[in-house]
Amino acid sequence: MQEVQEIFLSPDPVALQTSFTNLASTVTATPSTVTAGTLTASEVQQIDFAPAPVGGTFSITIPSDTRSVTAAVVAGVFTTTANHGFAVGQPVVGTGFTNEANWTEGTTYYIVAAPSPTTFTIAATSGGAAITTATADSGTGTITTPARTTAEIDFDASVSAVQTALVAIDTIGTDNVSVSGTPGVAYVLSFTGSKQNANFPQITVEDAILSAPLGKTGTLTLSTFSLQDLFDVSGASELTLVFEVEVTESGKIQTYSASVSISEDIIKAGNLSPTPVPGVGRYGAEAIGSGVSTLDVTFSTALTVAPTTIICTIEAPSGEGLIYAAIEAASIATTGFTANFSGPTDSANYLLHYYAIA
Repeated sequence: MQEVQEIFLSPDPVALQTSFTNLASTVTATPSTVTAGTLTASEVQQIDFAPAPVGGTFSITIPSDTRSVTAAVVAGVFTTTANHGFAVGQPVVGTGFTNEANWTEGTTYYIVAAPSPTTFTIAATSGGAAITTATADSGTGTITTPARTTAEIDFDASVSAVQTALVAIDTIGTDNVSVSGTPGVAYVLSFTGSKQNANFPQITVEDAILSAPLGKTGTLTLSTFSLQDLFDVSGASELTLVFEVEVTESGKIQTYSASVSISEDIIKAGNLSPTPVPGVGRYGAEAIGSGVSTLDVTFSTALTVAPTTIICTIEAPSGEGLIYAAIEAASIATTGFTANFSGPTDSANYLLHYYAIA
């Protein structure tokens, strides 16, 4: 009996995706209340960005807030029905009182002291002396704090930078908020100090001048017959595939490429993404002459360090697709490299696609 062996050759990729959609062109900042402030729990709010911005700035607004004062104002001490969360130096305006004396409704005053979570005194100026003679009858008076907005904050600001921006506004103040989270992705605001165990309106975020990342998204399905053929022919339980993304919108074909290990249809964790990382690589396509076995490639601009990985493919003539031939990269430098082919080309209609990763 004769032994028969089959060699499976195909110029086509084992999986192909030609339809892509643009990524979101705007960034949306979504604030939410994680924990509402109560007598036993402090307020926690969070800001989530989707997608993560790549440029621009944002600002945070602490909304206006109103507290009820139903007890009589005696010797300058105001008493609220619930924890007020006022900080020393915070501006306030009183309305709805009766028979008030030594202070004026509708005028801005400043918190000068907060002896307890439900009591406070006011001064005519920030840091001024308490008006100890202020009085008013009990009733339905309210104390309102104005809305305040932070200065512009960088899109990828550190948590400490966001915290600094918040404590700089007079309705928050020093040591009254702690910020944690992941810069540029999510920030968690925990109210502390004078603002612990009090309930606050949900913050708002101005996100109109944040920049979204440019790009496209698509899904490549690997569970195809061609992929299974590769496993069947090789007899291996794991293969190394080359993933490529070809971009043509600029008028010049640009190909990004990376190798990944695959087990059946599962890409192993820790493999390279085929998406290029800006600023750390060079990519392009070079025409290959007829009858040549080498090609010198010069980068459009030099890298700061020589590439550690160079991935190359050859595009066949007449639109026959990409050939995954044996190509050796030699003389690798910051300015380029030499591609050595397994044999001379038979025509001048081939293109070398390369992606050099530094």
